Amino acid sequence: MQSPRIEGIVTAFHGDPCDLLEDKVSNVKDSLSTNQSKRLESAIKEKICIYPERTGLYRIHTFKEQKNKFKSYTVDIKYEEAKTCTCEDFMFSLEASKGQMCKHIWKTHILITLGVLPEPDEEPYDWFLNEIKQDINFLKGISKNEALSPNVERMVNLKEEFENTHKIAVDYPDFGRKRADIVSHLID
Repeated sequence: MQSPRIEGIVTAFHGDPCDLLEDKVSNVKDSLSTNQSKRLESAIKEKICIYPERTGLYRIHTFKEQKNKFKSYTVDIKYEEAKTCTCEDFMFSLEASKGQMCKHIWKTHILITLGVLPEPDEEPYDWFLNEIKQDINFLKGISKNEALSPNVERMVNLKEEFENTHKIAVDYPDFGRKRADIVSHLID
């Protein structure tokens, strides 16, 4: 089953590239400089996981499998005119005052536009809880097939675990990966 919602969840929280991202930016690429176009292309093709951290802040996890490296960055997009990232590219190579964005800001922006991450002014806890509730309804809607019923139960259990976690103690990467694990098998 191909679903933009499911593809987006798996892309955001597992980092797996998907056609959905390519489709979303196809009309933007031609208007960018060569360097910005390369960064956008990297945002689409590389394994980059993004999780809400706080209102307007997103935790980025990147993976370089050939080097077996994991890195973590923070993207701050609370203010449209002042987006920042803690990556080396943004800190040392870009001219943010001219609107240039690193691949992490690009991917965050795309996933927010797709509704897979909270808007910069949304409180992540409430957003995530609402998303899990929508996932449950989505899964119930397609679980006429008995084989999918355990996924509804797993998502309900995830919702209960999330609700029993204090807002300041939520491990969004952990909950995001669990959410993506539940729905990932639905992608063809």
